[in-house]
Parts: sequence; structure tokens; C-alpha cells
Amino acid sequence: MRTTSFLGHRSQKEVFSEALQALGFTSAVTYAHERVFHQLATIDSSRNVQQFEFRLLVRALESGDCRLPAVYVLDPTEPNIAPRFTPLEGCSIGRRVIWPERRAYGVELVVDGHLDAGQVAAFAYRVELTARATDMSAVVYSLPRRANDVLLEVEFRGGLRPMECERYQRTDSGESTSAVRLDRRDRLQVSEARFGPGTLGLRWEWENDCDDEYDDDEDDHRAAAGVG
Repeated sequence: MRTTSFLGHRSQKEVFSEALQALGFTSAVTYAHERVFHQLATIDSSRNVQQFEFRLLVRALESGDCRLPAVYVLDPTEPNIAPRFTPLEGCSIGRRVIWPERRAYGVELVVDGHLDAGQVAAFAYRVELTARATDMSAVVYSLPRRANDVLLEVEFRGGLRPMECERYQRTDSGESTSAVRLDRRDRLQVSEARFGPGTLGLRWEWENDCDDEYDDDEDDHRAAAGVG
């Protein structure tokens, strides 16, 4: 999803960091380690609600509750409506951040049951955003640790299809992009094994988009559910 700077006295990075702290994520050990990650975004031009499903296999780094954050900072062009977070399997929602004045919303995702350090668990959740399909031009996900497998997919429904699609990757060794095409399911896909730390994403343009450049300095707060 398109990233943006926060319009106000605080920068987007500061707002995002404050949201994480409010959700109780104050150090690296408070995050679960994402081992396998799958995100499927459904961008539907016939609806004003866009859907994102996340399925993860995580390893607990300490005994007790196994947790990850999901934080969204909305673009100024999007309706300032709180995303809807829905647990699908193996998790529940704990603390919440609802900051409409900062256009920031987030939740603490808590894996079901007590886990010992080193144990692995799977869970899934859904996020629904009130926005037009044309408000969306990218999906990105950042990983602070190496994951075994990362898969990002975007499925386009309705009458509109994207143009100028590309995959995007940023790691400590640099940045790279390459063109991708819609498959026969009307999906874009990017997959990497043993990826991270770094950012992986898919970007596209709509037919009537302006030629605005994507700002790589504005970090990937949209899909930061797993900065584990």
C-alpha cells in the first residue's frame, strides 16, 4: 500500500514507533520471529473495502505470550477510517491503538496459548481497509530477521487492472527492482527463500496515475505486522 509521511509535528517514523510502544513492543525480544510469511492482498475496484490476509509461522523468542504488532498509518488521500482487524486462526487481539488525529491504528496480535521459548506456532488474521482500489499502489513487508520463506501476492478483482508492475527488494546490500506480470489468476507474486532482514514488496501503477516517484525514504509502515 502506498506509504506516506505523517502530516503534523511528528514524522511518520515517530508516529509508528510511538504506536509500537503503546502496544507494548519496546524491545526486539517482545516480537515473535517470523519463519514463514504469506500475505494475500485482494484489490477490488468494484468495492470501497480492500482486504489483506496474513498467514504466519512464528517462533517464540521467550516463554509466555507470543506476540506481533499490526500498525497502519493511513495516506492523507485515504478515508480516515480505522482498519478492521479480524483474527482468523490461532490468535486473538490484545491491546489497540486508535489515533485518528495521527491517522494511525494498530493492534497487538497474541498467539493462542502459552509458548515456551523456541516453540513454533501458526496463526492467521485479516485486515480490511476502507479505500478505493486506485488508492492502493503497493504492498510491502519488512522483516528484521531472516525468514525461511516469504510470499507476497496481490489479486485484482473488478474491472480495473494495474500497469507497470514490479517487484521491489531492499536489504543491507542494496535495492533492486524487476518487472512482473499478472498471472492467469490476475495475481502479482513475489517469493523469496531465506530472506531478511529487509523489505520485500510489489508496486504498480493505474492507467491514470501521475508519474509520481515512490519515496523509498518513507518506511514500510503499512505492512509492518511482522517487524518481529
